[in-house]
Amino acid sequence: MAPPSPPPDEPPPDRPRPPELPGTPLRAVLTGMSIDICGSTLLGYVIAAVYKAVVLTPDMTDEQVATLLENFSPSLGFVFVVLGLQSLVSVLAGYAAARIVHRDEIRIGAITGVASVLVGLALDGGGTPGDLSLLYILCDLACVLLGAKYGAEHNRRLEAPAREPADASTP
Repeated sequence: MAPPSPPPDEPPPDRPRPPELPGTPLRAVLTGMSIDICGSTLLGYVIAAVYKAVVLTPDMTDEQVATLLENFSPSLGFVFVVLGLQSLVSVLAGYAAARIVHRDEIRIGAITGVASVLVGLALDGGGTPGDLSLLYILCDLACVLLGAKYGAEHNRRLEAPAREPADASTP
């Protein structure tokens, strides 16, 4: 009995697969923006829920809860943890945008970063950003560009021809 042959639309296992077709720049920017904005928003909800679960006790009155949440002043360590987690989301957004587009990755990463910052500022109410907001904006832009750099490097590795093994025996 002969082994089953692969379907005609897939290459045989001994040949490399053809490279992925690049996506459009618009798709890459919109995907990166949605990852950055939705991921940061979801992360904010999770962090707020964890903070409330840790700080609030069942015997607190509604007035005590409101006062505690209004007078919240984050410690420096808390700010670094939140900023670090949201930075990871931004790196992922830039990486995804670069992997989709396969060309001009840094330019697409810059567009993605600026667009997500502008949409984020519009969603926040458009007020004058404070010092912490400016830090977040700069960090967000830098992390999206870092993710785009990682995505570009990954794209170049996939496009490079495979090297021959150093210890290959000759037939």
